[in-house]
Formats: sequence, structure tokens, C-alpha cells
Amino acid sequence: MAEATAEPLPLRRPSTLAPTPCLAALSAGLLEPALLEPAETLSPKVFRALATALPQEGSAVLRAEGGAIEAVAYLAHAPLSLRIAVAGGAQGDLSAQGLSGLIRLARHVGAKEIRTQTKIAQDSPLARRLTAAGLTEGTHSSVHEIDVARARRVLERFRFAPERIGDARLVYLDRIERAQVRRILDRSGMLDGFEFEARSVLTGEGRIEASESPVLLGEDGIRGFILIARTACDDTRDIAMRWVASPWQGLSLINLCLMRDCLKRAEPAGVVRARFRAPALNSDTLALARRLDGRETGRLCGYAADPQALAPEET
Repeated sequence: MAEATAEPLPLRRPSTLAPTPCLAALSAGLLEPALLEPAETLSPKVFRALATALPQEGSAVLRAEGGAIEAVAYLAHAPLSLRIAVAGGAQGDLSAQGLSGLIRLARHVGAKEIRTQTKIAQDSPLARRLTAAGLTEGTHSSVHEIDVARARRVLERFRFAPERIGDARLVYLDRIERAQVRRILDRSGMLDGFEFEARSVLTGEGRIEASESPVLLGEDGIRGFILIARTACDDTRDIAMRWVASPWQGLSLINLCLMRDCLKRAEPAGVVRARFRAPALNSDTLALARRLDGRETGRLCGYAADPQALAPEET
């Protein structure tokens, strides 16, 4: 695409806030009628629900003309990269004006890359807008849907050997200190680009059903958990996240045990379908999808490009 020569636009921010390193770098230009403001204007709880994988200090919030939050942007280094966490997660959207302004901003600060921190549904309007702007697909995850009753029957055919997981016991997220899971998620990097509603486990609000999310506890702490999330349909649940501690990752028994437990609890509640993601390089999750007769229903992709090769006026 042809090189853009857009004039810098003024940054507006409350004068009571000292500029962070990120915002100081951005202060020469921005993207009216949208507005980029310091992320410090948000409460920590609201910010974490939007962009857990990004630091609040140095981040900036993109607001549309009407004031709605569209995304959080952060300037990372080595190499210089503008990361974008889209509000609404995989099904979120970003206006043409907002995307154009972020590309202009990335060019203005000399970024070598502009990248979505959030994985976007491959068939969504935003994915088409990103592709039209010149961003290309990167790593992807497939979305699988399983029949809860059928999957439960499959799992019941496996003979579980409790002694193989030692002293471990199953509890639920609402029965343990939530901060334990928060620390794991913060350290693991799993929230990087993950569907933003799943981050509600960090705030105690949102879609996560703590009473349906099993946690495997042992003497050495949490060995694994599954986070179950509500959807717009009462008979469908999202298996929003699955985590197993590294010493136990080669033991598929833990995954099967957690999955069997959450499905056994979901079925009496009227849940007939469950969905989960399988990252392209995660062979365990892909094998689990096949084992449970999962049906692939879509794909989520990250998008990235060299902003110097993009022309924001064409987005």
C-alpha cells in the first residue's frame, strides 16, 4: 500500500495526570473524532476486565466518538510494537476511524509492528476490516462444540486411577481464594489475546460461573482448573479456559478428570452444548476435541502487520 502522510492530531488528556512513557510518545498526534486517553482514567477493575495481559501504566484507551471504549493500546518494545486489545474480545469490533488512527499512530511513533493482542473471529466484520487494511493472519485457535451428554458418556468409559494424581481433590472456584487463580493467570500469559469476558475471574464479575468451574487441588497447590462461562443461550456453556500445572501437563488424566466433572455438573442444569478453543499448536486440546467428538465451528486469529507498509486512509 502507498505510504500515508496524515497530519498529526492533538492528544487530549486530563491535565491532572502526568504523562506516562507511552503517552508522552503519542502526544504528537492522534485520531479525532475518536479519542485516546490514559488508561489510568479507568479503575483497575475495569481496566483488568478489558486488557488483563497489558500493563495499565503506559496503556491508552481508545474511545469512539460517542465515548464507548473500543480498545486498549500499548506500546511494547524490542521491537517497538503497538499492541491492541479489542473490547468485546473475539466478537468485538473496531471502527474504521479507530483502526485508521491506530495505524497512523503506529507509523508516527516508528513502530515496527501493529498487532491485535486479542484473537478475532475469522468470519467477523472486524477480521475483514483488518484484512482489508493490510494486516495478515497469524496464530489461530479453532473453536469446537461438543454435545454435553455424548461427551459425558465418552468420558465415563475411561477408567480413572485416583492414585495417579496423589492427594489431589476436586473443588470449585467459588470454594477457594480467587487470588490463587488470578496469580496463575497473571504469570502464565494465557490471558494474552484471550476472550476478554474470561478475565472476569480476576474481578469476580462477568460471565464466569465459579460454582461450575472445577479446580484440582493438591499439597503442592492448584494442579489444574477449568473456567466455565455463561453464554447468551441458557443451554450452552463456554469452556473459557483450561490450565494444568507444568509438572502435570503430560498427564491427560487431569484434563479428562476436570472435563468429566464440569460436564456432570452442567447436564442436570439443562446445559446441552459446550464450546472450547484449541490453539493450533496445542496437541492435547486438539486430541481432546477429537476424543469428545467435537465439531469445529470457527477459528480465531491474531492479526499483525508492519504499519509502515499500511495506509490508514484506506481502512
